[in-house]
Amino acid sequence: MLRGFVLTQLELARGYWGEDFTVFLTGGDADLVRDAAPQARLVPDLVFVGLAMACPLS
Repeated sequence: MLRGFVLTQLELARGYWGEDFTVFLTGGDADLVRDAAPQARLVPDLVFVGLAMACPLS
């Protein structure tokens, strides 16, 4: 079910942008759909990376 959702979203993205877009996989289920989006970049801690950029400690 999750894999089907990802494939549908990729199809929609291709309809909007052709092949000119980047897919990021993140979170606990990222490995479950990685084979559906082999071109995707796996970023396990994407939320924390964004928070570190938005709210730096220094």
